[in-house]
Amino acid sequence: MTTKATHRPTTRMQAILKTLLTLSATLLPLIITIPPATAAPDALIRDAIAARQPRLRIPAGVYRLEKTVEIRNADNLEIDATGVTFIMTSTRQPILRIQESGNLKIHGLTLDYDPLPFTQGTITRADSAGIEFRIHDGYPALDNDYQRAPTHFFTAEGRRHPGSWDFNRLPLTIISPREGRLRLQSNQPAPLAPGDQLVMDRRLVDGTSAVYIRHCTGPVIIEDTTLHASPGLAFVGRYSEDTVTFRRVHIRPGPPPPGATRPRLLSSNADGINFVQCRRGPVVENCDFSGMGDDSINLHGFLIPVIRPLTPTRFLAAYKYGPGDIISTIRAGDALRLYNQGDFSLAGNATITAITPLETDEGVTMGDIAALFPTYPKGNYTLYQVDTDAPLDVKPGQWFDTPANNCDGYVIRDSYFHDHRGRGLRLMASDGLVENNRFERLTKSAISIGPELGHWREAGWVNNLRITGNTIRDIGTDHSLAAPGSYVPGAIGIFARTERTTPPYPSENHNIVIENNRIENTTVAAIHAYAAREIIVRDNTLVNTNRVLRAGHTDPLTRLLTTGPVSLHDVPGTVIGNNRIQNNHTVLP
Repeated sequence: MTTKATHRPTTRMQAILKTLLTLSATLLPLIITIPPATAAPDALIRDAIAARQPRLRIPAGVYRLEKTVEIRNADNLEIDATGVTFIMTSTRQPILRIQESGNLKIHGLTLDYDPLPFTQGTITRADSAGIEFRIHDGYPALDNDYQRAPTHFFTAEGRRHPGSWDFNRLPLTIISPREGRLRLQSNQPAPLAPGDQLVMDRRLVDGTSAVYIRHCTGPVIIEDTTLHASPGLAFVGRYSEDTVTFRRVHIRPGPPPPGATRPRLLSSNADGINFVQCRRGPVVENCDFSGMGDDSINLHGFLIPVIRPLTPTRFLAAYKYGPGDIISTIRAGDALRLYNQGDFSLAGNATITAITPLETDEGVTMGDIAALFPTYPKGNYTLYQVDTDAPLDVKPGQWFDTPANNCDGYVIRDSYFHDHRGRGLRLMASDGLVENNRFERLTKSAISIGPELGHWREAGWVNNLRITGNTIRDIGTDHSLAAPGSYVPGAIGIFARTERTTPPYPSENHNIVIENNRIENTTVAAIHAYAAREIIVRDNTLVNTNRVLRAGHTDPLTRLLTTGPVSLHDVPGTVIGNNRIQNNHTVLP
C-alpha cells in the first residue's frame, strides 16, 4: 500500500502567509487597475450612441490612450465616468473630442497627459546675461522643441515670480538633456536667483488642446471633472448652438510624474475655458481653476475683414480656416456690425440675408490674409460673398462681426480662479452675469471687458453685463499688469484694443454694472475704464489698491490715466456711488 505524503504548512510558513495576506489587503487599494481591452471607452461610447442608450457607465480605472476619445452624434446620453482617468500618451493629440451632440452629460472624469506637455526645473546660476537651470527629476528632458518655448518663472516656493515680465520666449542652449542655459531679454526685470524655478511649455510646437466641444446642437453638461494638464487650452468650445455647462470642474496641476519629487507648477499650458463663435455662452458654476499658463475663461467671436464692396448690398470678405466653421454659425437673419478701419468705430448695421463661400481666390493671396491676421502667418483661408438686407457704405479695410456668434448669454458664478498667469475672465461677449466668484493671485486683471480688435482680431464690443458679489485679491502678482504699455490697468478693466495705441477710443462698451464687489491688494486701480459709456460703479469695497500705478500716473506708451481706485478715462454717462475706499495709495509716489 502506497501512502501519499501530506504537505501541511509549518508554523513559519503560516506566519509568512499571514504576513503576505495582510500586506495584500493593505496594498490592494493602491494598485491601479487597468480595465480590460474589451472596455475601451471609444467602443463603449460608440455602441451606446448607436443603441441610443440613455446612460453609459464606463468601468472605473486608468485608461492610457493612444488616440483621442470621440463622442459624435450623441443625443440624450449620460456618461458616468466616476473613477475613470484618461491619460493621453501623445502631447500632440486631444484627450476628448465632443462633436455634433446635444442633451449630453459627462461626469466623474479625470484627464491628464503622460508625457507632460511641459518641463520644469530649478535655476542653478543667474546673472544679468542669463540663467542656467537643471530639470527636475521625473520631468521631460530638454530637446529642440523647447527652443524659444514660453518660459514661466516661479519663486522657490512655487508662486509666480513677482519680478517676471509675463512669460518669455528666450534663446535656449542645451548643455545636456537635464541642463540648459537661457539668455535673458533686456526687458526682463526679474531678480532671478539660484533656487527660483521655471516652466517651459510646449503650446507652440504641440498645436492641440485637451478637450474640444464643437458644432454641438443641444446642451452639453460637464460635471465633477478634473483636468491636470493640456498642451494648449484645457476646454475649447467652437461653433455650438446651445449652452455648455461646467459644474464642479477643477483645473489644477496633477500629481508629480513617476520619479519626481517636486510638485507640478503648471496645469494647462493656456486658457482654462476658451469659447469662440458660439451662439450661446457657457455656464460655469462651482468650479476651481488654477495653475494655467493663461486666462481662466476667454469668450469672443470672429472679427472678419472686408476685402471690397461688390454692390451696395453685397461685399467680399475673407477669413482664415476652411468654410465649414463660418457658415455653420453665421446665418440669414443675423445682425452684422460694420467697423471702420483703425479705431473700429461703428460704421453701420445691417442684417445678413446670405453668406456664401467662394471657390475662387478673387485675386486674394495668403500674404494678404497674413497681413490682416498678425497672429496667423500661414494656413488656409476662405473667401465669402456676404449679402445684406440694406445698403452699407462698405470700404476695403473695414471689418465686421455678428453679435449672435460672440458667445453671449453666459453665466459665471460661485467659482474660484487663482494662482495662474493672465486674466481671470477675458470677456468680449455680451448679456453676461459674473457673480459671487473669488479671484486671487493673478498676474493680470481679474476681469477684463472689451474687444481685442487690433492684434488678436477678437470680437466684440460688450454690453449688458453685470458683475456683482465677487471677491478679488492680490492682482498683479508679476511686473506685467503695472508695466508701461499695459492697456487694461485695473483689477476690473473695461477697454478696447484697436489699431490705435493712444486715446481717443470709441465708447462702444456700454450698459455695464459693477456693484457689491470687494477688491483688495492690487498694483493698479481697482476699477479702470475707457472705450465705454453708461456704466455703473456702486457699493464696492476697495482696499489697498494702486500699490504701483498711483493717482496722477499717465502711462508713457498708452497715455491712459490712473486717477485713483476708480479710474475713468472719457466714459460718458457713468454713475458712481457709495464705494468704500480704504488704505489706498491715492497720491503720487
